[in-house]
Amino acid sequence: MWYGTYNGGLYKYDYQTKKFTYFDIKNGLAANWITSITEDRHHNIWVGHWHKDKGLGGITRIGVDGLKVFNTHNGLHDNQIWCLTEDAEGNILIGTTEHGLDIFKGEQFVSFTTLDGLKNNQVWTVTQDNLGQIWFGTNEGITVYNNNLNNKLFIHYNQGANFISNQIRFLKKDKNRNIWIGTADQGLLLFDSHLRRFVSQPDFNAKLGQNPEIRAMEIDKNNHLWVGTWDGLMEFNLDTKKYLQTYDQGTAGLPGNDISALFADSKNTLWVGARGKGIGKITNGVVTLINQLNNITPTAFTEDVNGNIWIGTESRGIIVYADSILKTYTTGNGLISDIINLLITDNESNIYVGTNKGLNIIDIRHDHIFTYTRKNGFTGIETKNNACFRDNSGNIWIGTVNGAFLCNSSAIKKSFNEPIIHITDFKVKGETVPMVTNLRLTSNNNDISFSYISICLTNPDAVRYRIMLSGLHDEWQDVGEENMITFNKLQPGRYTFNVIARNDEGIWNSVPAQFGFRILAPFYKRAWFIIMIIMVVLATIISYIKIRERNLINEKRLLEEKVKERTLALSVANDELARKNKDILDSITYAKRIQFSILPPDIPFDNTLILFKPKDIVSGDFYWLTTAGGKEFLAAVDCTGHGVPGAFMSFIGYTSLNKIVIEQGIYQPAAILNRLNEEVAHTLHQKGEDIVNDGMDIALVCYDPQRHLLEYAGAFNPLLIIRGSEIIETKADRFAIGRSTGKEKEFTNHILALENNDVIYMFSDGYADQFGGPDGKKFKTANLKELLVSVHSMPMDEQRQVLDKTIEDWRGGHEQIDDILIVGRRFVFNAS
Repeated sequence: MWYGTYNGGLYKYDYQTKKFTYFDIKNGLAANWITSITEDRHHNIWVGHWHKDKGLGGITRIGVDGLKVFNTHNGLHDNQIWCLTEDAEGNILIGTTEHGLDIFKGEQFVSFTTLDGLKNNQVWTVTQDNLGQIWFGTNEGITVYNNNLNNKLFIHYNQGANFISNQIRFLKKDKNRNIWIGTADQGLLLFDSHLRRFVSQPDFNAKLGQNPEIRAMEIDKNNHLWVGTWDGLMEFNLDTKKYLQTYDQGTAGLPGNDISALFADSKNTLWVGARGKGIGKITNGVVTLINQLNNITPTAFTEDVNGNIWIGTESRGIIVYADSILKTYTTGNGLISDIINLLITDNESNIYVGTNKGLNIIDIRHDHIFTYTRKNGFTGIETKNNACFRDNSGNIWIGTVNGAFLCNSSAIKKSFNEPIIHITDFKVKGETVPMVTNLRLTSNNNDISFSYISICLTNPDAVRYRIMLSGLHDEWQDVGEENMITFNKLQPGRYTFNVIARNDEGIWNSVPAQFGFRILAPFYKRAWFIIMIIMVVLATIISYIKIRERNLINEKRLLEEKVKERTLALSVANDELARKNKDILDSITYAKRIQFSILPPDIPFDNTLILFKPKDIVSGDFYWLTTAGGKEFLAAVDCTGHGVPGAFMSFIGYTSLNKIVIEQGIYQPAAILNRLNEEVAHTLHQKGEDIVNDGMDIALVCYDPQRHLLEYAGAFNPLLIIRGSEIIETKADRFAIGRSTGKEKEFTNHILALENNDVIYMFSDGYADQFGGPDGKKFKTANLKELLVSVHSMPMDEQRQVLDKTIEDWRGGHEQIDDILIVGRRFVFNAS
């Protein structure tokens, strides 16, 4: 029996020993004035205090670990306490004098921020050294914490004081207890735990090349250091201090070169995540791709007690894998977010999941997901990628954008209680109606709304609802956080409203809250009224038909005469229209002959392809090939519009190019385009500040076969050179031929040195803009570039066939929307 006194301390009476134990401020009580006493489910005694000095008082907790005081110095908002009780979720509810209700939700998280001694709140990585100290990697260097909660001592290392990088991204301890440091700007660094100093790694960093940013890092059981970069994966032997080899997509078979995550499992298999490309695993130097998991971005890995691999992704939640996909976790089945930043397993059967919206803990044994946000102590909210560590005591450390957090797994509350759900309000057309049994509503009172609530003091943000209106729904409807639902214009019938809730532990109600009601049918839907209306309608219809038949006979006779007259007139008009259509079609067809006659009948250069697909009979795209002054010229031109308007522009462009190059002897591509711009503007009378939308886009190259030099200039249309599997793109100027705003524009001349077997491509926008595929979307320039890379090594004629077939298969039943033109050429330098 516990007795609290006014200014006389606290007494405990033991019925078995018949003895009293006395507590006062001398042995740890917060104050001698006792206002309330309660016992929690863990048999701790909570004592509330009051004191005339508002700076004193608070709460004392008495448990197996002794006495602990809570007051305004460590979280309480008011030291004047009047009442205490424990709720169904294990929270301690605290009634104060001047600050309303406080809620104690446990001590599962201890935060470390700049207010406690960190140098910077952006904590990217955490580890523990051989002395038991905790290391934090931040944006302002390294902070080392002595791990003594009663005497927090922080030591800082940074670029200014210690000549190390400030951008710390990874801290990994090897089997020799040295700490390897991965940075975002200076590659690798070593902290020698025996010498207690930092050691630079010039030999290792030389292998990183010009981009020293480390994207992922891991040390396996062989004491091999694995470093992921933008360009692949490198392996170092830390015992011999030797670089071993580089793994990439081309030579080793990795899924991709941009490494997003690394993890060495208990079998010493290295799991490798590549951004947007999926997962590979390396066993004894052999790379195996996980084909079931391609096209994802893995962000984190961990291994559970059963040996299954848990894979966090950038937007698809968590995938549990063991030779096949065993299970997935997303927001649909309890995660707070599908963007996973970190995964780590504790000493039991819990998976800690860090996201951009908070922390989830998945209890594998009970298959429950617990949610932690600012409302229940995890104030870091957004976790950092792979910023997690399990220390020697089994506690989990997590880095966030708002400091580091120590997760005390023994203090994590797991009650597995079902939430309590109540229907709080029932409204008909906006007016509250009592929820009585067998409620009947008239047919016009069919706009219904329900309000409902489930209170979760531990984490209100985690509460979710599902509703089902029996009579309207066959399945549960997920309504998220909404605690009110409205049904408009319900049909007559019997209905039962059901609602269940999910709490922060991911537990749904097994029995829903319910309310049943009935909406009566209106009088005009009753049987006798419907039969009467049918009889009246039938009588009216019969009378109308009789009258209408008589009138139709007379109208028929008049219409037959008018039809004969109009048929004769229509026949004459159709003949005239057919004649005019034939004249127009013949003219356009002849224009096609003229247009195609000016195009080169044969391709004058070897290893050249032309894919030319006009949208209409005549085209606004054209290609131009010629030889002059010992140089070879190729151009792909896209004139304004297509059909007849585009064809007129193509005549102007073709004759102007011949005039400029052949007659005027201008051979530099930029000079040719400058002159062509003047010719077209003059032809179209574009002067001064007038803006006319007629013009053309062009890619023009001049090849010198003696020096193997290629000169290029372009208006909107770029030049692609494919060398090996690499695309070298030369951008065009961002203004078109013939479109003037009154400001002089000069085109840029690009000089490019060619190598043997280089392939160039020039094209109009018709191919990339063509709609098609399963979703009716554009083909897009990026897909065209990938296609050109995949076919560039084929003979040019085969390339043309593949390009033609690809766009036709893509187009399917869709209409061709524009002229299509692709010009390509392979340059082969024969030693002669």
